[in-house]
Parts: sequence; C-alpha cells; structure tokens
Amino acid sequence: MSDALDTLRLCGEVVHFIFGATEEAPRGKKSVNQWSALHSDWNEWVHGYPNTLSGRDYEDQQSRRRYWFPRSSFAAAMCFYHVCQIFLFSHPPNKTPTAATTQTSGAMDPETQIQHHAKNIIDIALSNMPDGVLVTMVQPVFHSARHVHDAVRRDEAILLLRDIQSQVETLGKLRPLMTPMRG
Repeated sequence: MSDALDTLRLCGEVVHFIFGATEEAPRGKKSVNQWSALHSDWNEWVHGYPNTLSGRDYEDQQSRRRYWFPRSSFAAAMCFYHVCQIFLFSHPPNKTPTAATTQTSGAMDPETQIQHHAKNIIDIALSNMPDGVLVTMVQPVFHSARHVHDAVRRDEAILLLRDIQSQVETLGKLRPLMTPMRG
C-alpha cells in the first residue's frame, strides 16, 4: 500500500512542480534543487521496492518486448514512474547543472532518457493487462505517444488509446443496463 501511496505522492509533486504553478515558474537554484530532489525521490522509490514491482520482461510472438507483473497495479505504478521521468526530462529547470543531471539520471542525455521511458510505457501498456489497469494508463500512454520518435511505437500507442476509448464508451453505454432495478 505504501508503494502505491508513494507513487501518487511523487507523481502529484512532479505534476505540481511542472504544471501547477499559477505564477511564473521558480528560477535558478531553487528550481534546480526541486527538480533534482524529485529525481532523487523517484530514484529512491524505484530502487527501494522489490524487483517484482518492475515486472519481468519477455518477447512476445512478434519479438516485441513485453512485461509480466505479479500484480497488475504494479504495471500502473511503473507507468506513472516512467511518465514522471518524461515530465522531468522534458521540463528541465532553467539552469540545470550538468553534474546534477548526470548524478540523478545516469549517463544518458535528456532526449535519450525521454525515449527510453516513453518506450517502456508503451511496452508495459501493450502487455497483457486487465481493462481496469489500462484505463489508469491513459495519461502515461498519451504522453508517451506525444514524445516517442519511433513512428511504429507512436502508432501502437495511438491504437491502444483508441481501443481504451472504445471500451470505455461501450462500458458507459452498458452501465445503465447493469444497474440493478430498485423498486
């Protein structure tokens, strides 16, 4: 339970840091420190949970990478981890010291990081997931499709989003039929 709550808290902090400021975004050292702290918090989260949370990768029949998770909620948590990384790398602070970026993210440049995380989200979402989990992945898949450069991956993500939309619309139409009659 605490892993799920940490995911929600960290995701909320990233969204607020990047999109939530109503006044001009913080500049300079304060912004760099917040950005670096968010990366550090996510790194602690991702390295502090059991290996099973990140899933096991495998190749499907078309030789594409997919993931298996012991609990489908782990897949959703990993998608939110990856989308927060996309948000952070696509919205660096105004003056990001190279040392801070390298220290928190490894040796890859920001664009390579964005591509890596976008592809992971798409691979996870295209794995065998229950419909209820796919619905929670709409935002991560949407943002992955916006950022991924690989046209095939983007098309896969868009088709998945359309499929989820179609399923949600169908369920919305069936909902009145599934409601027990009161009388």
